[in-house]
Amino acid sequence: MLHQVKTLEEVKQAFEHWRATRFKKGKIPSHLWQQVKPLLSQYNISTVAQALNMNTKTIKDNLHLDENIQFIEVKEQISASKPSPSITTCTVELHNTKGNVLKIL
Repeated sequence: MLHQVKTLEEVKQAFEHWRATRFKKGKIPSHLWQQVKPLLSQYNISTVAQALNMNTKTIKDNLHLDENIQFIEVKEQISASKPSPSITTCTVELHNTKGNVLKIL
């Protein structure tokens, strides 16, 4: 079944309608969660959470967002012919699932 990608405002209204018309407290229906996931490619998770009146952990838990940290081991190669420098430099890059990069020099 194809789902039309909705705007943040449309999804917010769908959540508000569900909250106003539900008979008892319960889990958010899957059709609403399916509307949230595409929003995360356009907005950061805290913006979506605030608009939907929930916390980021609830979104992460229900959408099973994978935020694994991957480490890459870097080994220093020291040449026997060159003396080791007195100042060692290091560059660290952190990549997240959305493609953002934090580079520390």
